[in-house]
Amino acid sequence: MSGSIHFVNGEISGVGSSLFCRSLIEYLKKSTDLDLTIIDLEPICVIGKTYAPQYYSQTSEALISERSIFDDDLELEIPTIKLSSGAVGIEQGDLMYELAYQGKTVIVNLPSRSYESVHNWLQLADIVELSKQTKVQIWQWFTTNGSADSMDILTKLYQIYANSFNYVIIKNEGDYPRIQNSWFSWKNNIELQAYIETFPTYQLMMPSLSLPDYRWDILSKNCLSFTTAKSHGHSAVTILEKQKIHTWLNTMFNQLSSIPFNQFEDLSGFEAFDDDELFADDTDDEFDENELAFLF
Repeated sequence: MSGSIHFVNGEISGVGSSLFCRSLIEYLKKSTDLDLTIIDLEPICVIGKTYAPQYYSQTSEALISERSIFDDDLELEIPTIKLSSGAVGIEQGDLMYELAYQGKTVIVNLPSRSYESVHNWLQLADIVELSKQTKVQIWQWFTTNGSADSMDILTKLYQIYANSFNYVIIKNEGDYPRIQNSWFSWKNNIELQAYIETFPTYQLMMPSLSLPDYRWDILSKNCLSFTTAKSHGHSAVTILEKQKIHTWLNTMFNQLSSIPFNQFEDLSGFEAFDDDELFADDTDDEFDENELAFLF
């Protein structure tokens, strides 16, 4: 059975796509039996080092440099993947498709300003058409702060790829403060809203996760997942910060549980969530956020 490729991006720097990528990976690891492959195209590879250390570490780099040219293990090539906007080297991205075709669920953490590179790769061999023939699903997880630039990029994706992708829009609540009417410009962008209603799209709301900058540095330096940071007692993470991470993950897991990962392409005529539902405080039904047993 063919797998899928999940592009996680926001195109705009600092919009929170890497933060969301953490929740997606941790949810899939905990709640599904999908065969995950993590590909991190960010320059410093924090996501890769945290969730796929077998590929993104000094040990894995040494293994790659010593491997035989006759080795046929595609996963050894994962850390070498780079997508450029030009023709040179763009074929390295082909490995992503090969892994998905083998049945892997390929999570691709994209850096900002990567739209052109991904677009060129998709066009190089008409990968969108190939995906329809081979039943490899292509997902676009787009994190937005509701700004005009963000809406323009998302609109462009719909215009070019229409229903060739499964779209999930992650609205970063913390990056775009509520005004008189939540996400006023977003709601009143008639063209974008028409695309969202026409093509297979889900919308999620990502709440803010308030941690000091030095705490993020600790998480990154020690390659700590949120699940590890909140439940295995790293000494530099306070009990209140563990509770914040726990609450944030529960909220994201509840929302991700509504995404039909295995049969998205079969949906037709479904109703996407509207903004009132997204802002509703209804995430406490399944998880008890005050339960501290996870800390011990």
